[in-house]
Amino acid sequence: MKLGMPALIEYDSFGQNVELCKRLSLDFIELNMNLPYCDLDEVQAFVRKNPEAMKKIGITIHLPEEIDIACSHKTIRKGFLKFIKETVDRSQKLNVSSLNLHVHPGIYFTLPGGRAWINEKNRAEFLKIFSNSLAELDEYMKNKACRLYFENTGINNYVIDCYRETVKYDSFRYTWDIGHDAASGYMISEFMLENISKVAHMHLHDFDGKKDHNPLYSGNVDIAKYLDIALEKGDEMSVVVEVKTADSLSESIRKLRAAWRNPL
Repeated sequence: MKLGMPALIEYDSFGQNVELCKRLSLDFIELNMNLPYCDLDEVQAFVRKNPEAMKKIGITIHLPEEIDIACSHKTIRKGFLKFIKETVDRSQKLNVSSLNLHVHPGIYFTLPGGRAWINEKNRAEFLKIFSNSLAELDEYMKNKACRLYFENTGINNYVIDCYRETVKYDSFRYTWDIGHDAASGYMISEFMLENISKVAHMHLHDFDGKKDHNPLYSGNVDIAKYLDIALEKGDEMSVVVEVKTADSLSESIRKLRAAWRNPL
């Protein structure tokens, strides 16, 4: 199992993340492409100029969070798909094996009685668009070195159906975001366990009943349970401790190593 960290918003450069990654003896950094300093040209330039610093540090990529491959507007959707394909090609220069993408739950209307999700109301239409996009991406990614990992974020019945569509294709794997799953009442757990052979990435953070992305061991998530799952999968599993400040990340890694019976 490989243990990594997310790129942090408090930093202004990829190099600062590398320094923290080395200090914490972690295996990789997950770029967040919403952060300007995670531009792949900048990261590639750093890697080229600092080969010693990067010798034992890998890279994974979190695609921009606004991407929705089921967007009903064709021009926007084609732009999203083009960006994903370009990132697949560019990422190979950095030896990136995984591109992380949210399964977007769509847009909701806030009504007096609660939320009404557009994709839920028009589920068949959006599922057809989603499936067509999957087929296009699957065809493009054949014989590519990296794979697309679908991450659970907001969960509704439409999203569950989207995940069931992904099973039909060979190019895709799954990121099991544990904190997001806890926040949604563990709605995606059954799917992930049924398809555990394709779960190769994990985002680990705690949930306190109100918000996620809390430091490990500060909420109600059974951290040991999910580490057992990750460790059982061995080298094919990578885990991002997705706690998003340097101090809270450092404290989470310290507690993780102190609590865990096997060295990490």
